[in-house]
Amino acid sequence: RMTETQLEVCVDSLDSAIAAVDGGADRLELCSALSEGGLTPTPGLLAAVKKHISRPVDVFCIVRPRAGPMVYSEGEVEVILKDAEILKNTGADGFVFGALNADGLIDKKLCKQFREWGKGNCLRRK
Repeated sequence: RMTETQLEVCVDSLDSAIAAVDGGADRLELCSALSEGGLTPTPGLLAAVKKHISRPVDVFCIVRPRAGPMVYSEGEVEVILKDAEILKNTGADGFVFGALNADGLIDKKLCKQFREWGKGNCLRRK
């Protein structure tokens, strides 16, 4: 079975988003601070990208509140969920998220919590 190949481009500015879409990107992963591995973008950047790209593409936002290990405190989880809510309300089509335990393994509990939050708060694509 053949599947259609899609090009996703990680961008951290309005200019790079416009260039990526003009160059054929099918989806954008929007973040800030690519030099730090990608952090949560501002709602203003998301709104500008959605307004100024030349054709509709899905724009997924990374939700990562700080650089460094993706081991999050309860307070940081609160920030992550609030940032995601604000970005959803600004037009995000989806999210990119990950979390680890202190031992470096995937934090399945937190990933499930975020996924469950998304089911109740994000529009499902056709």
